[in-house]
Amino acid sequence: MIVSVCSVAAKSDKNLMTVSNLGVCFGPTLFRPEEETVAAIMDIKFCNVVVEILIENYEKVCIALNPFLI
Repeated sequence: MIVSVCSVAAKSDKNLMTVSNLGVCFGPTLFRPEEETVAAIMDIKFCNVVVEILIENYEKVCIALNPFLI
């Protein structure tokens, strides 16, 4: 999935889906808390940032997890 999201981010000049926008879309979905609390709502920004980091560094992360992707 991350490869597809990175492909979208690479075309952000045309589709306006920057890394930050993709983080906003996918962060709350991928890191959904078990309970909707005020603290969980306050943590949404951190979830978005984690997704941004994954998108920006996907090559490093994927190769570290699976060196056969080189």
